[in-house]
Amino acid sequence: MSKAILTCDLGFGDSGKGTVVDALAQHTRADLVVRYCGGAQAAHNVVRDDGTHHTFSQWGSGSLAGCDTLLSRHVLVNPRYALKERKILSTLIKPTEWPRLCIDEEALVTTPWHMSVNRCRDTALSHGSCGMGIGETVRYSLKHEPVRVKHLKLPYNDLCDVLEPVRDRLKAEADALLGRDSSEECEVFRLRCFNHVVQEMWSLRSSQIDILSHGDAVDMVFQNNTIFEGSQGVMLDEDYGFHPHTTWAHTTLRNAEELVAEAGVEVAQRLGIIRTYVTRHGAGPLVGEYFQRKKVETHNATNPWQQHWREAPADPSLWKYALKHAGAVDSLAVTHTDVISDPWVFQNPYPLDHFDYAHHLSLDEREALTKKLPADVGTYQVPAQLVLAEISERLNCPITLTSHGPRTGDKKICAFPET
Repeated sequence: MSKAILTCDLGFGDSGKGTVVDALAQHTRADLVVRYCGGAQAAHNVVRDDGTHHTFSQWGSGSLAGCDTLLSRHVLVNPRYALKERKILSTLIKPTEWPRLCIDEEALVTTPWHMSVNRCRDTALSHGSCGMGIGETVRYSLKHEPVRVKHLKLPYNDLCDVLEPVRDRLKAEADALLGRDSSEECEVFRLRCFNHVVQEMWSLRSSQIDILSHGDAVDMVFQNNTIFEGSQGVMLDEDYGFHPHTTWAHTTLRNAEELVAEAGVEVAQRLGIIRTYVTRHGAGPLVGEYFQRKKVETHNATNPWQQHWREAPADPSLWKYALKHAGAVDSLAVTHTDVISDPWVFQNPYPLDHFDYAHHLSLDEREALTKKLPADVGTYQVPAQLVLAEISERLNCPITLTSHGPRTGDKKICAFPET
């Protein structure tokens, strides 16, 4: 019987999901990686032992280890980025070892117009996002009939009929946000660009990327030993994160559990992933934030929408809250153990129980709760050799994977079942 390993970031993202999934794929000899939330905004870095490096966006982070990828119906698909990434990976992977990319036809499609509205909105409102159109794709789907991957299988003229009202509605939103004709600065809204955008998305069907019915996608999980790869982190979850600086998605294990139940496969392990300290890329609360960056993050550059990279000490209170709502996590993966110095700084405990039922409140009420978060709670110090024991004890959860560097071989996996 096929088995599944579910992984979940317990922070604000950037905890090392890519490198952990790559190591698990190598260790367990899994067949398939399922992306179960998020979209092309993912930037999951994998460095193999031979130095091969790739930042995964739409493909699963087990691709260099030989795993096929399934984008579930909960993933937002950006054809431009999927095709671009396929081209890059073709230079890194031998044709004889080429993994499949399969997409559930019910998945939503992010268009260049969604991305442009996203950037116009952030320019106007300074909300802080990655500028990849993720929120706009979901926002549009709640108001109108959305573009789904199945539409990309239509004849070209029929696809034009589907996409034209999408372009028109999103341009009207961009015009309103900027207070002027958005096509003056967003070239994608110019009429002459329409056919180019349609052609780009339509070409996904002829790119050796497989579009599956939902039933076939579920069957693919049933037939393969699978690793589920999340996006962002629990602290950005639309229900349990600190509003308004959250994402339009369930970043807990909820979507993964749903697909596992549909496929009827056994879950071998549910793994929560954290760094040895807390990070946040972009706007939003960060208790105990350092006033200055400790170091440069090579793969976490600032852009005009996402804003700057931030760090704070190890925060057991935050991680315990994330664990409570992530799902039935069995064990932890702790990354960046190589940066631990002696002594290592932990944040003092502080209460987060009042957020447990925040998802039942209005958005304004949830935002009011966020504003009550403390800016600083003080710290205590732990000897370097006891840091992992302190994390495990505070979270009442065993550690089964540690990472002391970016490469696959820098992972230590103990007491971890093979699929």
